[in-house]
Amino acid sequence: MKPPPSQLLVKHRKTLEGQSGEQIVGLVECPKHAGVVELGRCFNCGHGAGLAASSDGQEQRLGCDVGIPEAATLSVAPPADGVPDVLRVSVAQIMQRNVVCLSEDVPIARATAALIEGGFSGAPVVDLESRPIGIISLTDLVRQQHAADNEQPSSSHRSKVVGDWMTPIVCSIPESSDIGRAAAVMAFEGIHRVPVTSNERRVVGIVSALDIMRALAHAAGFVVPKGPAPRQPKSDSQQR
Repeated sequence: MKPPPSQLLVKHRKTLEGQSGEQIVGLVECPKHAGVVELGRCFNCGHGAGLAASSDGQEQRLGCDVGIPEAATLSVAPPADGVPDVLRVSVAQIMQRNVVCLSEDVPIARATAALIEGGFSGAPVVDLESRPIGIISLTDLVRQQHAADNEQPSSSHRSKVVGDWMTPIVCSIPESSDIGRAAAVMAFEGIHRVPVTSNERRVVGIVSALDIMRALAHAAGFVVPKGPAPRQPKSDSQQR
């Protein structure tokens, strides 16, 4: 008897575009290709077995008769001399898979709202093919606000879109990279997060320094949450 199809959890890449547009693409960890692929690719694959939502509507799962990948439990590659095992953990096991991206033409005000509402400290900026071209962080947004506050009335108009305030990206890492490589890239470039890309160089996740610290704490035996809760605005009484 043929076994029932495996159920692959669907994650999403949401890209904000311009004043109000957005594009949402489903992503699944494909057991056939051993990596993250866009959902549309699965619909053209002969192994797909339908898409179903959970009873509460919070999750979607894709049926696949190839077989589900082994659970991500911070498994490690064979140890290398002098390198702690945890640094060999794949970034695919710790990265944030529900990733929010921005296009260059997104207004600064909209980008700021998206980061604050999502509890993010930064987000990848992508081109029309969802390939990373930059990073926009809360620091960049504070810098823009500071410039706007100190702008003279007679000075030329400053751009208010993400593309002019992002940090142009010179690096990203493939999902097959390990934690050690991600940490090295961040340390060398002086950044706190780096986009994770598929074989087609499309963004499929983002890994931050905090994600790496969680993995290190987990390996040391500490109980830590999987991710930060979205920041909630303080009430007037809390701000006093």
